[in-house]
Amino acid sequence: MTMTSINKSLLAHSFNRAADSYPNHSKLQQGISRRLLSFLIGRQRQDPRRILDLGCGAGFSTRLLADHLPEAEITALDLAAKMIFFAREQLCNFSNVQFVCADMENMPFASGCFDLVFSSSVIQWSDNRQRLAAELCRILKPQGLACLSSFCQNTLSELRASWRRADSWEHTIDFASHRELCRQINSCGMTIHLAHRQTEIVPYGSVLEFLHDMKKAGIKNCRRDRRCSGLTTPRRFRRMQENYQACYALGQGVRARYEVVFIIAGKA
Repeated sequence: MTMTSINKSLLAHSFNRAADSYPNHSKLQQGISRRLLSFLIGRQRQDPRRILDLGCGAGFSTRLLADHLPEAEITALDLAAKMIFFAREQLCNFSNVQFVCADMENMPFASGCFDLVFSSSVIQWSDNRQRLAAELCRILKPQGLACLSSFCQNTLSELRASWRRADSWEHTIDFASHRELCRQINSCGMTIHLAHRQTEIVPYGSVLEFLHDMKKAGIKNCRRDRRCSGLTTPRRFRRMQENYQACYALGQGVRARYEVVFIIAGKA
């Protein structure tokens, strides 16, 4: 599958705008972080000393890690400076946490410096997942673990289908399949210890409520090939809404599908 590249400036701008609202509109992502940590706890042989929370956002996963591993040194990295600012304020009492604003495909760390990379609901935003996999392998120590979750192929399938009946433009990013993600990680010399896929169906009161929730969580069409204006006509937007409501109703509202893969991979 050919993946469309991500506009990193637009991505950072979207999450910067959502920094204040993100915690109240990211309940799904928070649940995924908890599940990912539970998979890690089941696989831990010893407590990691140095941890990278890759794509820390507003700091929810960072706090989970700091509470579970209070002796570890934790570095929290994110592309969005306002997310970093918000997370730093929330975690100001944790002396073992430091923050870095950087791109996950070009991280400012020495090779072999982390025992664990924890990254939840983030790597779908990578512009080059093969390069990201190589970066993960580079910064991990020998015997280090990458503990990852990502939205994958069938995520937002209802929204994509509804838009395709309304116009000829793509309105979501491309999500890789779980097999493709595992293949890319394997190709960098890492061993997959666990790959678990699950589907979450989230109910919303209306299509507009669904779109509003995504916007407040920073989820936006950040494709480089998106329409330059970023807008569509009111008639096409109404057509999309009608398509969505007609095909994907759930009770009095609508549903949205999120396909999630959890991966634990080790460096030899």
